[in-house]
Amino acid sequence: MPPKSTTAVPGISADELDKTKDVYRSLQEKLEYLFDSLAREKINLELQMIEAKKFRLAVDSASDNIVITDPMGTIFYINKATEKNTGYTFNEAVGKNPGELWGGHMDQNYYAAMWGKIKTKKEVFIGQFENTRKNGEKYIVAVDISSVLDEYGEILFFVSIERDITREMMIERMKDEFVGLASHQLRTPLTGIRWFSELLLRNKYQNLNQEQLDFLEQIKVSNQRMIKLVNELLDISHIETGQKFEIKKADFKVNDVINEVLTENISLIKTKSLNVVNEIPDNLLIFADYVKIRQVLSNLISNASKYTSAGKNINIKVAADDGHGFTVISVADEGMGIPTAQKSHLFEKFFRADNARVQEPNGTGLGLYIARELIRAHGGEMWFESEENKGTVFFFSIPLKIN
Repeated sequence: MPPKSTTAVPGISADELDKTKDVYRSLQEKLEYLFDSLAREKINLELQMIEAKKFRLAVDSASDNIVITDPMGTIFYINKATEKNTGYTFNEAVGKNPGELWGGHMDQNYYAAMWGKIKTKKEVFIGQFENTRKNGEKYIVAVDISSVLDEYGEILFFVSIERDITREMMIERMKDEFVGLASHQLRTPLTGIRWFSELLLRNKYQNLNQEQLDFLEQIKVSNQRMIKLVNELLDISHIETGQKFEIKKADFKVNDVINEVLTENISLIKTKSLNVVNEIPDNLLIFADYVKIRQVLSNLISNASKYTSAGKNINIKVAADDGHGFTVISVADEGMGIPTAQKSHLFEKFFRADNARVQEPNGTGLGLYIARELIRAHGGEMWFESEENKGTVFFFSIPLKIN
């Protein structure tokens, strides 16, 4: 290897000069690396600023109120929608607590539950608040509050997204009031039609031929269907407006109710050659509202009669669960069952499973929803077990009488 060519510098040896050159070369490489790193960092910062600007534009363009606070609840950001909907400017809001401005109407227990959810559990809180605009006007918001955490799981800030639902709630209330009023107005003429049709059928006037009697029977059946619908709408109105069902409890035999309901459904039961197996003891008493329990059992037994395959069984059973203080009654059919994907929706208002719609197109999807609410009004619960193409069992529990 040929020796390095080094220009002589007076007073500095060749080795010292080589070392100095190596130091400068290393320094140059480090500076080049540093400049490259700074250039990359500059590009990244510019990209982050662009993203932040895009995010800011998106947040400011949102129609919902977006409020960001520190862990103590002090506001450090609100979007344009919040300014518009509350009447407070960005500068008026920053540094304040929402309760000082538009909030402050919350029940203390609700307030504590909210903070426990977002600050202690660090979970999303979903609820409703009553707020006040700067001009004094009150409004209702649906709110979603999330905790944003750092890498150590500590809270950096809270993000609250609020949507004004005042108009929606007013429309919903008006709708419920209309349904209740209309249902009350419909009940009177329908009751009159039922009374006259039953009177004509019961007396079987000599001047009515068989065709006319058949027409009367159809009127009676259609009238019964309409009365059932009106009663369901009244019950829905009752539930939706937050009114509690009036429960008049008394001791009565469960089989008295079941026999009444079976008599109502006897035509369909005979037509389909269904075998009803009632295992409830004749002397079994429950302490409940006779009319309400009749409504529940009417729904369950009627459904079982409709959906049980011809020639199959309907099983009615009871279990007195003394350990938990409840009597549990079950009604089982041997029908098509409930599709697995739709089980979670079964007790929802107006919901009907797809296979039920095909077999029985005329249902309203209100019966099970109301039945469960009636049982809950007694302090009990309703649930079910089902397997497609095998059948469904509905259970409901009624608290035992406390002597």
